[in-house]
Amino acid sequence: AFLLEVVFVEQALEEEYDAKDAGVKVKPRACTDMCCLTILIAYMMGMGYVMTFSLANGNLDVLTHGYDWEGRVCGVDPGVKNLPLLYWCVEGGTKVSDGICVSECPTGKDTQHECPGPAEHETQVVSQPDGSTNVVVSVTRNLKNQTDIATMEVLSMYCFPSENKAIITQILKQAGLDGSTQRLVMGLHGVASSKKFLLGVMIFAVVAGYVFLFFLRAVVKPLIYAIGLAMWLALLAGAIYFVLVAAGSDELQNPWNRMLVTPEDQHKAAVGTAGGLVVLFLLFSCFMVVAHRAVRITCASIEEACAALFKMPTLLLQPLLDTCLKVTAIAFGIYGLAVVCSLGKVTTSNAFVDPETGISISGLQRHLTLENWQWGMVAYWLFGAVWTVEILGALGQFAISHAMVVSCLLEGNRGHCFPLLRGYGNGIIFHLGTVAFGAFLLGVMRIITAAMAFIAKQTADKDGGNKVAKLLCCCCTCCLGCLQKVLEMLNEMVYTDVAIRGCNYPAAAKNVIKMLATDMDVWALVHGSTRIVKVLGEFAIGAGGTFMCYLLLTNPAIASKASAALSQVQGASDMLYTSDTDGTLVASAVICFGVATAFMTIFDHTAGALMYCLLYKRDNNVDCEVPESFKLAGVAPSGYQKYPEGEGQK
Repeated sequence: AFLLEVVFVEQALEEEYDAKDAGVKVKPRACTDMCCLTILIAYMMGMGYVMTFSLANGNLDVLTHGYDWEGRVCGVDPGVKNLPLLYWCVEGGTKVSDGICVSECPTGKDTQHECPGPAEHETQVVSQPDGSTNVVVSVTRNLKNQTDIATMEVLSMYCFPSENKAIITQILKQAGLDGSTQRLVMGLHGVASSKKFLLGVMIFAVVAGYVFLFFLRAVVKPLIYAIGLAMWLALLAGAIYFVLVAAGSDELQNPWNRMLVTPEDQHKAAVGTAGGLVVLFLLFSCFMVVAHRAVRITCASIEEACAALFKMPTLLLQPLLDTCLKVTAIAFGIYGLAVVCSLGKVTTSNAFVDPETGISISGLQRHLTLENWQWGMVAYWLFGAVWTVEILGALGQFAISHAMVVSCLLEGNRGHCFPLLRGYGNGIIFHLGTVAFGAFLLGVMRIITAAMAFIAKQTADKDGGNKVAKLLCCCCTCCLGCLQKVLEMLNEMVYTDVAIRGCNYPAAAKNVIKMLATDMDVWALVHGSTRIVKVLGEFAIGAGGTFMCYLLLTNPAIASKASAALSQVQGASDMLYTSDTDGTLVASAVICFGVATAFMTIFDHTAGALMYCLLYKRDNNVDCEVPESFKLAGVAPSGYQKYPEGEGQK
């Protein structure tokens, strides 16, 4: 740690010298927001204590492992400590009976296990000396050897059938799980059986992200014009269609017929829709006529952001690094939450009893009861996990901002290698308190917004409830969501200002607000254009990848061709196999959209950081070229002065 600190302090000094050579006024790099850093360290120590206490006094296996027909938790209770896996016996290969604990999952029909048989009832009538009569009912279950079926080990805790999906459905249904939980378990089983396919999906999504950036850099101008033309044609077609419907055309069907009952309401809805689309079409047409300058600025800004990314190729690794860090943090947070919850009282229950045989299907359902102090530890851990994820995301934003500051403000000076690593290092060594400050504000806002959204949903679900309360909850949710978006955008610029000036969070926020107040039009154009491209990229990569996975998993012709091609690759012949298509498809969609979001987020933040650096250059009289976006627009922002060639620019 000492060597790393020496290295990054030396690099920070080099950047200060280069900044002075370039005419950029910067403060000596020093630690910022030490108070918040102290709180962060204390909170992390508290999370460490919670985890240590939970590991010492709880048992995660009680919460996650299955239990057998006698109610013993596999791998935990006496008698089954060395048998951590739960296996459901299957009588005759089709009828599921009770679960037993085993040391390893059966892989075929060549092995047998002792399974409990049907219950045998015996009733005895016992006369007492005082003349009363007691009726004693005893239940006996004999163990008998049954032939095993092929299973696969899931999460090192359960043995689920690997070849018979109907048996899995029977287990989940008879274990007392509701429909959504059954679908979740079946989906997880499908994910576990299609690891190779999902790995291929992730590789495809990453490659698609890089291809989209290359494509965007090459055809950004035709793309922007194509988007505008497509929106114009869509509004025109929609307006014409609904005008004809409102005029009473018999050849066209009114889309409102499916949602409204009476013909009068259907006609009114069609007229209103037609009027709204006509107004939108006229407004959009006027905008397209007068917005040539805005479109040129938009195209050039996107081109500059792409050029900056490819100028520093290591920045393209940031989406992968950011995704890995966040996934690791989320996984550890979920694991820690489960460990803390294991402090509570866990009780097992046999949810289903066959009335004919008396066999109780057990193994999955249980109840968790927490005391007040345990709920407090759960809340403490949850907030810490959210804060940690936000800090990692903020560190990634700071690393991008730092790289753009070095590239934009120190251009032409001594080169700086590994800008991404340097950005992370400077953020951790000098500005971890500032990063934690911004992450804390955003984390609190996310939690409050999520809580208000939950309350609004609860009030909306109650029939005949207080309509005023529903309206107030919806308004509060919308306002909080808007504040959250504003805070996200503010944080992006704040980290760029911190990378430039080396100041704390409140001072950086003040600088950002002051700068945006004077250049709101430039910020709106760049931010709006990059957000449009971001949404477009997320849809193209996420939806496109998901649709391809859908075709591979559901279209027999395409699947057979793909399987034939994969059979030529060693170890990939079973790549398209899955036990649950829906679960694998959902997992594929999550991967595609997650990777797409990571790539488009770095693009969006790069454009914003580049814009802020250029505005900083202008306001601080740093010699620089007028940005290409403003050259193409034919104007220069306020503060730039054009000089004849050879006399420099200000």
